[in-house]
Amino acid sequence: MHARRARALPPPGVPIRAYHFPDDPFAPRRAVEQLLGFYPGAPTELVTRTARELEATAVGHFGWLRPNFRESLWRELASFLLERADAVSGRRPAGDLPAAVPGETGQRPGDSARRGARTGASPLSVTP
Repeated sequence: MHARRARALPPPGVPIRAYHFPDDPFAPRRAVEQLLGFYPGAPTELVTRTARELEATAVGHFGWLRPNFRESLWRELASFLLERADAVSGRRPAGDLPAAVPGETGQRPGDSARRGARTGASPLSVTP
């Protein structure tokens, strides 16, 4: 979106966490910062993770979706989402996270979505 046409969006009602990966050619840090700027009324957090700190050769733009980031990025993001969801729903105080991510079944990515359609399980479960 062109800067002159950009308008602030209504706050989503929950904190926003954005990830920046320095080796991402599509979303340099400045672009991620500008994206967060569209939500001036929302609490925002910009997290930078490097391939080196994640013990990987690269992350890039879509790399965080690879199964080798399951124990690092996926778990970090799942914990963030669960914490916010539980705090909003009132089910559990923020910060009191489960030891394991619900829905871990040992299946391949995408299997949970197909299985969820048949069994009623959440298609958003984190699976390996």
